[in-house]
Amino acid sequence: MLPSQTASVSPLAKFSWLYYLHHIRKRLWLVIFIVLIGISLGAIQVAKTRPLFRASARVLVEQEVVSSSVTPFHNPYMAHDLKSAFHQTQLKLLKSRSLAREVIASLQLAEHPEFASVNAPQSPGVIQSLKTWAMPYLIELKAYVFEKGEKVLASAPPSLQAWIGWPLETDASPKSPAPSDAAPVPAKTPAASPTEPISNDSIALTNSFLKRLKIQSDINSSLIHLHFEAYDPKLAATVPNTLAQLYMNQVKNKRFEKAHEGIDWLQKRVEEMEEKVENSEIELERYRQEHNTYSVDGQLPGVMQQLVAINTSLTVVQTERIKLGALYQKVEKEIDRPDVLQSLIDGTGETVMPELKRRYDELERELNQLTQNYGPEHPQVRKLRIDLEAQERKIDDERQRLIDVAKSRYEVVQDREAALLARHDELKREVQELNEKAIRYGRLKRKMESNQRLAKVLIDRLGETNLNMKMMGGTKFELVDPAEVPTVAINYRPVHTMTITGAVGLILALGVAAGLGFLDNRLDTPDDTAYLGFPVIGTITQHKASGGSKSKGGSEPVLMLEAPSSPTAEAYRMLRTNVLFSYADPPRKVFLVTSSHPNEGKTTVSANLAYAMSQMDRRILLLEADLRNPSIHKFFDLDGQMGLSELLLREDYDGCIHPYQGNLSIVPTGERPPNPSELLGSKRMEKFLAYAREHFDAIVIDTPPILAVSDALILSPLVDGILMVIRSNVTSYDHAKRAISQLLTLRTNLPTPLDQAGMAQTPGVSLGLVMNCLDPRSGRTYGYYGKYNHYYSGS
Repeated sequence: MLPSQTASVSPLAKFSWLYYLHHIRKRLWLVIFIVLIGISLGAIQVAKTRPLFRASARVLVEQEVVSSSVTPFHNPYMAHDLKSAFHQTQLKLLKSRSLAREVIASLQLAEHPEFASVNAPQSPGVIQSLKTWAMPYLIELKAYVFEKGEKVLASAPPSLQAWIGWPLETDASPKSPAPSDAAPVPAKTPAASPTEPISNDSIALTNSFLKRLKIQSDINSSLIHLHFEAYDPKLAATVPNTLAQLYMNQVKNKRFEKAHEGIDWLQKRVEEMEEKVENSEIELERYRQEHNTYSVDGQLPGVMQQLVAINTSLTVVQTERIKLGALYQKVEKEIDRPDVLQSLIDGTGETVMPELKRRYDELERELNQLTQNYGPEHPQVRKLRIDLEAQERKIDDERQRLIDVAKSRYEVVQDREAALLARHDELKREVQELNEKAIRYGRLKRKMESNQRLAKVLIDRLGETNLNMKMMGGTKFELVDPAEVPTVAINYRPVHTMTITGAVGLILALGVAAGLGFLDNRLDTPDDTAYLGFPVIGTITQHKASGGSKSKGGSEPVLMLEAPSSPTAEAYRMLRTNVLFSYADPPRKVFLVTSSHPNEGKTTVSANLAYAMSQMDRRILLLEADLRNPSIHKFFDLDGQMGLSELLLREDYDGCIHPYQGNLSIVPTGERPPNPSELLGSKRMEKFLAYAREHFDAIVIDTPPILAVSDALILSPLVDGILMVIRSNVTSYDHAKRAISQLLTLRTNLPTPLDQAGMAQTPGVSLGLVMNCLDPRSGRTYGYYGKYNHYYSGS
């Protein structure tokens, strides 16, 4: 066996470009066939293509705007948006149906051969014919289904009818007649149209014309390109030029019509504004005369000054009234208080109340003294009592006088306040009247001035419009580059078309080949087996056998005997070398050869490997353990000989081991036993293999496929190494992986592909892969055998 290799291989390795290149080379004829189909389709397309010509005219379209001092409506920030909108409008107008009909009428395209077929009656297609044929039958089927359905629903239970909503129509509502029996409904009389109705033929012709017309605008310029496609090159050049000329005439006519409309509109507006100015002036003058507003502006300041003065005086008087009112109340209630008297003195300047009070106090003290000295009936006491009463009357008179003074002062201030309030109200009303007159007068004056300004603007605009017909702006349309008759068709490029179709075919072919390679799950080369995680210890190339090189049984020959100098024989020698000399310590003797499915070449590999080993002066035993479908005995002409079944049943080895050439001995199958699995798994088989280990240097065991029967799995624990044969381009990855998985389950000494520690501890992996029937011409890395075939044949 080969030394342990890396057991883990990323599945993404399948996406290598070498992998797909291999599958593309493998399907080269398919790629060539698809490319040829693409080129052929391109050639057919070129042959069927009718040359189509395109002519282009370039025109300059600009919006003319006259700058005027009396035009206050220009917004410079909207210039770019207005230009873009203007160009979009011109593009729509150039592709309008009305302009298209003018071009068609001018060039009489309805009679041109290219457009004559547009209005020709078309024969109904296959689908339309089938629809016309089947329509009566469908109508009858529909009526039949409805009739049967009505009968069924009529006999249904009332609950079911209510749930379905039957009947669908009431008896009161009349049923609509069938389409065949319906009376013709009179068409509505169309409203009178100012224009003549357009026929369907004209609509179809206009649609066909517009499909060929292409209009493009430059983003950063004022140029517009007119393209027209036609099979006639002269017609392709004539249409853009005619379209541009008709549009220029249309623009000029519209410009003059627009200018005259503008002049008429301005004239009417000027007359209206002059009349408004006159009326506003008359109304202002009448108001001046009726309300005497000639000096309103001079009267209002004087009245406002008087009103301010009255407000000041009124504030002072109101303050004094409040003060005197408070004093009057104090005098009435507390006339004897000194502070009240002092306030009254401050207000009047004179009062005898303090003197009277002093005299009254003196008399009262004198009366009290005399009364104590002479008694109450003394004449002097009586006299003083009379004087005291007289003094008291004087005090009361003075108190009353002071109250009357305070009251009179308060009443005088009240009268002054009332007079000032009356004057204030009078001035206030006068100010309001003057303000109303001023406001009305100002409104009428502003109205008159506004009408005068508008009239002046309109008069100036009318004068400029009369001098310059372009006052309202217009469209500058100039044919910069007229369309020329084209000489090269836009759709007839044979080389280009065939190159494109060939390239598309090549891309499609490569994709198909790569896709088939991706979907192909078969193991084709030794590189593909890397996904299994075990090494390939031998690659056996295909051998082209001659007519008489097969054995009597019709099976493949033992190439080591028939063609020892062939490359395939050399491949078996290399496999022998890998098997015998890769591991010298410890030596391995028993090798099991199997496969995942039949017809993968395991028996051929076993026979040739055993014969190649015997040529190295070693005693080799070839054991045919495929008891179900044996074929080794056919390779070596051992039909009818005793073999493994007799050997295991009798435990007599004499006559069952047949020496062949040199050091090679063969144990054929012998009679087919009824229980192969039990026989191979018996103790007698273990005993025989122990005997073979003592008498032979190497034993090669040919076993049935792993996925077919369990014979190989039963023998796998008894051998030193397993050779699993994989047939190139036949064995699938899934089957090989499942077979290996079953071997790994039984062989505990086989490390799994992901068990790196087990790989390091095991002297070598005892499972090796043999790639059989490899095509040397298709291998990506194994082209050695195909390249050096002459070397082997010469030797």
